[in-house]
Amino acid sequence: MGAAGEAEVRLELPHEQAALTDLNGDKRKELPRGSSYRFPVRPQQIVTMRFRTKSAVPEVPPLLAWDPLAPKVKRAMLHEYSNEKGYPPLGH
Repeated sequence: MGAAGEAEVRLELPHEQAALTDLNGDKRKELPRGSSYRFPVRPQQIVTMRFRTKSAVPEVPPLLAWDPLAPKVKRAMLHEYSNEKGYPPLGH
C-alpha cells in the first residue's frame, strides 16, 4: 500500500456548508467554511463531499434523444446506428 496523503478541493460555486460523508451521506464530518478544502486521504480511498446551497439544483430532464449532443453534420448517421432498446429515443 502507498502512503497516505492530503487532498485539496476548491469549489468556486456559492455554498453555505461542506462536509465529508460516506457514500450514503452518513458519518458526516463538517468542514470549515471557505472555498478551498484540505483533508487527509488514504490510498485508493473514495471521498464523498456534500455541499449545502441556498437553493436546490434544478431537476435534470431525461435525455430522450442524442441529437442535442451530436454536431448537426453527424445527426443523420446517428439515426442509422441502432434501433435496439436503450438507444435514445427509446428504441425508435
